[in-house]
Order: sequence, then C-alpha cells, then structure tokens
Amino acid sequence: MNQEHPNSKTAAMAQTATADTKESLLEAAEALFAEHGFAGASLRAITARADANVAAAHYHFGSKEGLLRAVVARRLRPMNRVRIARLDEIEALPAAERTLEALIRAFVAPVIAAGRNLPNEGRDLVQLIGRVLLGHDEVLRAVLHDELSEIIARFVPAFAQALPHLGRQELVWRIHFMAGAMAHVVGGHRMLLIALGDEADVDDVDTIADHIVRFLTAGMQAPASQASTKPSTLPDKASVPPHILAPDQPTRGTNARGTRERGTTASDTETSEASPEGEDA
Repeated sequence: MNQEHPNSKTAAMAQTATADTKESLLEAAEALFAEHGFAGASLRAITARADANVAAAHYHFGSKEGLLRAVVARRLRPMNRVRIARLDEIEALPAAERTLEALIRAFVAPVIAAGRNLPNEGRDLVQLIGRVLLGHDEVLRAVLHDELSEIIARFVPAFAQALPHLGRQELVWRIHFMAGAMAHVVGGHRMLLIALGDEADVDDVDTIADHIVRFLTAGMQAPASQASTKPSTLPDKASVPPHILAPDQPTRGTNARGTRERGTTASDTETSEASPEGEDA
C-alpha cells in the first residue's frame, strides 16, 4: 500500500499557505486601494490587514504597482473575456441580424452578473474605478487603460457602426452615460430597496439586465442632437472619457511616472523574489 511521503505533504501544506497569503493580500489591497487610492494605501497597511509581511507582497507581486495590477486584473479580466466572446458572436452574424440591443447587452450584462458575485457586491471595485473618474489617481488610470484597451478597441467601433446617425462627440457622450449607468447598477442597487422595498428584485441578474438594456437601447438610438450632424467615426483617444479610454499612456515597459517597471505587466502578476526595501509608498 502506497503511503504519501511526509515531504510531499509538507510541500502541499506550504503551497496552500502561499496561495492563502496571496489571496489575503489581494483582498486587503482591493479594499484599501478603493478606500484610500494607490498613493494613500501603503504596502505596510495592506500587509498588516492581510496578516502578512512586506517581503511576501514583493515575492508575489514585485511591487505595490504590481499588486494593484493584480487586483484590477482579477476583477476585470473574467468579465471582459465574456464581453469579448459575446461581441464575437454578434459580429459573426450577418449584418442584418445584428442589433443594438444585443450589442448593449454584451457590453453591460457580464459586468452586472460579475458584480453580484464580487465581495461587498462590487462596491469596492466601483469605488476604485470612481477614483479614475474623479481624476485623482494617475497610476490607477494607467492600469485601467491596460485592462480596458481591448474592450474599447472592439466595442467603440461596433457602437459607431450600429449608430451611424451620431456624430463622434455625441457617440462618446452616450457611451459615457452608458458606462455610468452600468457602474451605478453594480454599486448602487441597494437604493432600489429603499424605493421599492420587497418589490425590488435586486438578486435577479437577468431581470436587472433586461431593465437596463431596454433603457440604454432607447437612449443610445435616440435622434441625434442638432449639434451632432456628422456620421459616427471612430473616436480618437483624446475625446473619450478616462474610464472608457484612458489618455495616451507611457510606452510598454514604463510605468505611469515614466520610469522602467520592475518586471510587472498587466499579465505578469507573479515575479521572482524582490527586495522589499524602499517600497512602502
């Protein structure tokens, strides 16, 4: 009869402990970055909340910015993969079968569904992104730019094609309003409980998606304003609000301050062990 070698059992326990530490760091960082921003949340405060040490944070993420990238990536990438997959399905259809309603649903429904499964019902994530909207956090803006670039590159032209009666500026305004409504639904749905009480079925994700998709479809396809007479063209980066498309960023390999990153990218959240000195910003 085969018996598990003691060293194998010890290694498995160590691996579990390492994974638990990494998860604790991510949870603590998400809460503190949302509450205090990137600059205001020190690495020591994050590790204290996670019951870990600064060396562990450097081992798993390389730097505080690497930790921020990991926090954002683990929340946005799963929902963005679903959004892109649904857009692929729409674009595979004959042009006559593609609808604005389906396009809007592909954009908003995966975010609403994912938000219901996030800790604190997604309010920490909404608060984190809200710091970009208020223009206070350039590091977070750069990180979000990396994570949302594919979404913007795919969805903005799709909306421009679906809404040819809109000029560039009005198209961007409407996408801006749509993103704001989506964020409000994810982070502020408890207001419905105050207004509607037991009538508010805030746990039925499909019903919530149906409500917001109908509302947004009507708004997006409304007649253009008198000031918007030019056909839709692909918006340039300078005209798109920060949470839709962040402004031009430093070239890959540099961080938001223009200095060389230490081995951290949007997809590289685990690095070899790095020195913890001087990183408690």
